[in-house]
Amino acid sequence: MSRKSRTRNLKKMVAQVIKDMNFDQRKIDEAKEEALRLKMEDEQSSKTFSNVGLIELPVAYLNDWNRCYLCKKPRTELQLIKHHITYFPQKCCFVHYECHQKIHDPDNPVTELIGYSDGDARTFYEMIEEKNEQ
Repeated sequence: MSRKSRTRNLKKMVAQVIKDMNFDQRKIDEAKEEALRLKMEDEQSSKTFSNVGLIELPVAYLNDWNRCYLCKKPRTELQLIKHHITYFPQKCCFVHYECHQKIHDPDNPVTELIGYSDGDARTFYEMIEEKNEQ
């Protein structure tokens, strides 16, 4: 993906953060400033998309870990797992493993709980990996 495409995507993500969630203004301003810096850098720059810091924005959880968001049943001896509804910004819910399988069922997915684009998960986890290597 070209720097121009990444910058365009970043601007969309920042706009979505502002629209969907009420983060503190400092975090929003930092993300905007980084988007402007990326735009001004030339194509030969070695700076990566992960430096934007979007993975450090607060996570919005739609439920707590005591009750499954999908089936509404309480957590039993089986732990709930975190399901990302979106990655940029992070919007998550806790669900049973079996319910997670239902969300991603290829024949009948729960599309209301899949709000990300192809490649977002890969980008997100690459950003996490890169951050952990620093």
